[in-house]
Amino acid sequence: MSEKKKRITKTGKIKYKMKTNQIMKRPLANFTVEQRTKDGMFCATALLKQWNEQDGVVQRKLDNYFASSKTAEFIDT
Repeated sequence: MSEKKKRITKTGKIKYKMKTNQIMKRPLANFTVEQRTKDGMFCATALLKQWNEQDGVVQRKLDNYFASSKTAEFIDT
């Protein structure tokens, strides 16, 4: 694989860039997360929807996540 198609992450892992995009379904606790192979993106809205569809849980809103000071600290680091 050519040097242009791989990169090294901050933790030293080698990541290869895929030419085609596939959707992987990953199990996460009681949920299924769909993630793109090309860039690793997953839809937080879809994950949140699965959370909110459970019985007996506190409903969550994505707006509250972005308004949180902990989120701002996480994004800034």
